[in-house]
Amino acid sequence: MTMNTLQDEGAATPTPTAIYYFGYGPIVNPMVRRRRKLKTCDERPAILPEFRLTFAYGGIANMVHQRGYEVHGILMKFTSEEDWKLFQNYDAGYNDSDLVHVIPYDADEGDEPIAAYAMIMKEYDSSKLESPIEQLPTERYLKLIANGMRDYNLDEDYIQDQIMR
Repeated sequence: MTMNTLQDEGAATPTPTAIYYFGYGPIVNPMVRRRRKLKTCDERPAILPEFRLTFAYGGIANMVHQRGYEVHGILMKFTSEEDWKLFQNYDAGYNDSDLVHVIPYDADEGDEPIAAYAMIMKEYDSSKLESPIEQLPTERYLKLIANGMRDYNLDEDYIQDQIMR
């Protein structure tokens, strides 16, 4: 993906060098970002409406578009295109990176959603979302996500119901 700056009508526009990303998997954990030598800033909890978190594919966190659901995660800013590309290399071939509109927990009524990239699974069998998970995520993997979410004070009910279930 080639990208110079993030521009989107109807959403808050970041500074020219800012690239916003909505994370919902292990990347939410600061320790994971440090290990990968990823530099982000302005991390804060946010919600992405009309999407669903699933572990139905390979026991790893994926997100699919689905009405009536929402995904809680961390909105973070990459301050350079180099750091953004480094991050993309870690998740190359995993899912498509699409522009979405997220609502920070601390948004005031009337605030515009923030345009951010997110990894979204587009090709999937929707019947798998309701079936028992074939390959469960490891407890270590789930705790990595949950602890990262707790570091940013994500809703504990969401963590318990969607991550640690």
